[in-house]
Amino acid sequence: MDVSREIVGAAPRQGLVPLATNDHAEIFREMYLRLRRFAAACSGPAIDPDDLVQEALARTLSTHALDELREPEAYLRTVIVNLVRTRARRDRHRHDSPLPEQSSSDSYPSDIHSLLAGLSTDERAVMFLVDVESFTYAEAGRQLGITPRRVKHLLTRGRSRLRAAQGEEPSR
Repeated sequence: MDVSREIVGAAPRQGLVPLATNDHAEIFREMYLRLRRFAAACSGPAIDPDDLVQEALARTLSTHALDELREPEAYLRTVIVNLVRTRARRDRHRHDSPLPEQSSSDSYPSDIHSLLAGLSTDERAVMFLVDVESFTYAEAGRQLGITPRRVKHLLTRGRSRLRAAQGEEPSR
């Protein structure tokens, strides 16, 4: 199913935002899959990446037209990261009591979701852009509105945390 076609359609389902023009539809269609992969990498399995992309698009369109933005994909990535941060903060405040512990048989050291859960949203976002999408530090920084130096710091810290979670020795 073509999600971007459904979003552009004349009679959107509840929760979907109809785009104002065909120009918006074309811009969104070009970047939808990349944004969805990015949202999935930043949020983990608890949040539907389609919901994140949709909410980011709705919030953006409420204040800007996509063709008015210099880099609409970078802007939407920043909105996605901020949405994930907000949901994480909200979830921390909702859970006054600790969650029940999982049995040890449910945990596997190779499980990517559990490994990524130990990273911050920013670390996951940077690692996705640099390691998966092959962005340079400068490109990743532009996408997230941070400096290349901050990208390098987050990448180093994230990789170090992943190594520690896997029980590996830190590299020197």
